[in-house]
Order: sequence, then C-alpha cells, then structure tokens
Amino acid sequence: MKVRMRMARKRRTFSAKYKAEVALEALKEEKSVNEIAANRNINPSLVRRWRDDLADNAEIAFNDAKREREEKQKELACPHFLYQPEC
Repeated sequence: MKVRMRMARKRRTFSAKYKAEVALEALKEEKSVNEIAANRNINPSLVRRWRDDLADNAEIAFNDAKREREEKQKELACPHFLYQPEC
C-alpha cells in the first residue's frame, strides 16, 4: 500500500506597502475587484478585505501624523525637551 504525502504549501505573506497599493487601487474603482485580483494573482476576498480595512481605518493615518507634528513642535519649542520635560 502506497501512501501519498503532500507537501505543505507555504503561506504567502504580503507587506503593508503592498496591501496599501492594492487597497488604493480598489478604492479608485477604475478596475473591478476581480480584475485587480487576477492581475496580481491573489484572491478577490483579500482585495475586498484590504480595501475595507483601509477605508475603515484611514483616520488613523491622520491622527498619527497630527500627533507626530505636535510632538515635533514641542521638541522645537523646548530645546531641552529631553532634559526638562516640564517645558
């Protein structure tokens, strides 16, 4: 009796930059989700999920940028920021 052994497929991982590119392409609505998925050789459900995640969490990018700007302004206002936190 022969036993067939299957090799496990390695799960693909995608960078945040790649996900953002795909999500932005989907948000533009110049191509359908299925077209984008076919062109990039990924499942359409990934495109939909990444698009929805980006749309649902877009405000976070602006909140983080605002917080970083405020911290930078504090540093510039108080040259001894690291040594005198009360500035």
